[in-house]
Amino acid sequence: SPSRGLGDVYKRQVLEIIEDVVEILYAELKKTLDFYIVSTSDESLAECHVTGGGILCVGLHEGLEDLLRVPVKIMNPLDIFEIGNKSFTDEEINDLTFKSCSVLGLAMREL
Repeated sequence: SPSRGLGDVYKRQVLEIIEDVVEILYAELKKTLDFYIVSTSDESLAECHVTGGGILCVGLHEGLEDLLRVPVKIMNPLDIFEIGNKSFTDEEINDLTFKSCSVLGLAMREL
């Protein structure tokens, strides 16, 4: 059907936009790391820890490892919290894990 073809066109356009943004992210990250190395004289980056919803984008984790040439570990920001009286299911907690990073960071400023 004609509408299906249009959906495929939009899907390709969205993927191209995402790829462009990821390339910009990689370039900015590389500049930041180069600055760190120059300003600290520390050329040893042993590993990288990432979190946030963006890391769930397919291929981003592997792309970071290729760029940085070190292991990239995905952190779960909720690992440091004990969730007692569960008013959420495990699935809901997993879903919130990477979507809540900014909120957790802001909340922890006061701890």
